[in-house]
Amino acid sequence: MNRRALLTGVALALTGCATPDADDGDTPQQTDTPTDEPTATATAGEDVTPNPEDPMLIRVDNGTDRERTVTLTLTRGEETVLTETVTLAPGGRTTVDPNITEQDDYELSAETADGATGRMPFDVGGYELRSGSNLLVNVGDESLRMLIEE
Repeated sequence: MNRRALLTGVALALTGCATPDADDGDTPQQTDTPTDEPTATATAGEDVTPNPEDPMLIRVDNGTDRERTVTLTLTRGEETVLTETVTLAPGGRTTVDPNITEQDDYELSAETADGATGRMPFDVGGYELRSGSNLLVNVGDESLRMLIEE
């Protein structure tokens, strides 16, 4: 047998086995990437400071070609924390600051002067307070659509 061929074959066989980072395709490689960002999560009852640069707001959009008047009511449990009436020009938009600063369960109700109504229960946690999630009220010709922005 040729000694060179034997040594080359043994060297190639050992190279795959001796490499500490050898990937045989069967095991996923995990890499940890350190970040400078602290990871914070809030649990119910924990105090969270709302972001003063990005408060939670109610944005009301008039998607019609006529003036619309909308009454907004925000409740927290049995307590009414906001009642405000806004009048929007055709295609107009306005924002209302409901001053939400506490984690809790809320409900937003809206009613147009024409009698269209909508209500949306939602909960506010630490994420919503820190990120300034907004509530959206879209006024249509005969309906209201309500959403929460994440």
